[in-house]
Amino acid sequence: MRFHLLILSTFVCAMLICGVASAVDGDPTEEPTLTESPTEEPTEYPTIPITTPTTSPIGSEHGYFSISSSPSGGDVYFDGSYQGETPVSVRVASTGSPRHTISVNMAGYESWSTTYNGNPMDGATIPITAYLVPDQLGDIHVMSSPSGATATLDGHEQQTTPCTFSDVTSGRHDVSIYMAGYQTYSSSVYVHDGKTSEVAATLSPLARTGTLSISSNPGKAAVTVDGSYYGTTPTVAGNLPVGDHWIVVTKSGYQDYRAYVRVEAGRTTTVNPTLASDREPDYGTISVLSNPAGADVYIDGVYYGHTRAGDPLVVTEVTPKTYTVLISKAGYQDYTTTMVVRTGENHDLSVTLPPNPNPTSGGIAVISSPTGAEVFEDNVFKGISPLTLDSQKPGSYGISLRMDGYQDWQTTVQVTAGQTSQITATMNAAPTTTTPPTPAPTQAGMIPLTVMTAIGAVAIVLLRRG
Repeated sequence: MRFHLLILSTFVCAMLICGVASAVDGDPTEEPTLTESPTEEPTEYPTIPITTPTTSPIGSEHGYFSISSSPSGGDVYFDGSYQGETPVSVRVASTGSPRHTISVNMAGYESWSTTYNGNPMDGATIPITAYLVPDQLGDIHVMSSPSGATATLDGHEQQTTPCTFSDVTSGRHDVSIYMAGYQTYSSSVYVHDGKTSEVAATLSPLARTGTLSISSNPGKAAVTVDGSYYGTTPTVAGNLPVGDHWIVVTKSGYQDYRAYVRVEAGRTTTVNPTLASDREPDYGTISVLSNPAGADVYIDGVYYGHTRAGDPLVVTEVTPKTYTVLISKAGYQDYTTTMVVRTGENHDLSVTLPPNPNPTSGGIAVISSPTGAEVFEDNVFKGISPLTLDSQKPGSYGISLRMDGYQDWQTTVQVTAGQTSQITATMNAAPTTTTPPTPAPTQAGMIPLTVMTAIGAVAIVLLRRG
C-alpha cells in the first residue's frame, strides 16, 4: 500500500514539474494568453497626407520676357503685336507656342529683330536686350535748270533748288522738282551709306508734255518710267516731257519688258507688252498695301518707298531669303514682320496700321486718274499723285490738282486727328482751243474815225484862211 502511494506521489510530482516547464518554455505554435490591463489612452501620431500628382491644365502656367534696348524707348513688337516702349515685360504661357518673333524699332536707328525658340518656366523671366545700331545715312544734292524750283523728298520734306537733303536713310528715295510753267521732274535715287547722291534736272516747259498709258498681259505688273515707280498695270503716267522714256514692266515669274518709248506733245502713247514666262527666275517680288496709304516701307532696314492708295508698292528683284519688313507711318504704330521670299513668286503683304493712342495729327491721301497730276495744298505744291500728306494738323484744307492737257480739279477736305482723309480726283480733258475769227468793226467802232476826219477838215480850212 505504501509502495503504491509512493508511486502515485512521484507521478503527481512529475506532472507538476512538466506543467511548470511547459509554462516557462511555452509552445512556439501557441499564442500567449494576454491578460487584461487597465485601459490606457492611445498615443496620437501626426497624420502625413498622401498627395496624388496632378497635371496642370495647358495655359495655366505663365512666365515673362523682359525686353529692353540700348538706347531705351524703342517700340516693341512681340509676335507682331505692339507691346509698348522699352523696357517692357511681356507675359506668355509656359506651355504655349515655343517660337517667338521679337522686334524693336526706333527713329534714327536700324530695325532690330530676332526669333527666340522656347518659353520661360512658370514664374520665370527671360531677359532680351536689343542693341540698336544708328541708321546708316547719306545726303541727296539736288540741282535744277532753271534754279529756284521746289524739290520734294518722298512726298514730305521740301527745299528750294539748289539744295541738299541731309541725313537720309540708305536705300531708294523719290525726288520731284516743281516750278510754275515747267513740267514737274520726278526721279528715283539710291542713297549709299556716308555718300552724297546727285540729282540734276533740266525742267521742260509745260507745253511740251505727253502721256503714257501702260498695260500688260498678264496684268498687275510693276511699272517704272525713268526709274520712278508708277504702280501696277494698267496705269497711266502723265505730264511726261516730250522725248524717249525708259520703261520697265516687271512681274514675278515672267521676263521683264524693257524699252524706250517716245512721248509726243499733247498725245497719249499706249504700251501693251505681252510678258514671256521665265522658266529659271532669279528673283521674287514683294507687294505691299497699307491702310492708311502713304506708309514708308523698309526691308532689312533699307527704304524702298511708300505705299499707294488702291495700288500696291511692288519691290522687284528681291533675292530669295528671309527678310524683315517694317511699315511705318507718322501718327500710327509701326508694323514689323518676317517674310521668306522664293524665286519666281510674288509675296503679298497687306496690313492695317493701328493709330497711336493719342494722335495729334491726321493725313490726306490723294489719287488721280490719270496719275502724275501736280498736287497743291492751299496753293502750295506738295508732290505728284498718288500722294499721301502726313502730319496734317486738324482743320480744313484746299486741295487742287493740275495737269497739262486737263482741267484743274479742286476740293476742300477736313482733316481729323488719327484719320487719313481719302481724295479721288478724275481729271477731265481740257477743251480744244481754236483761234476765234476777228470780228468786223461795229458802227460804234466807226465813230472815232468820223470825228477825226471832221477835225482834220476844219484844221485845213483854218490854215488856208490864215
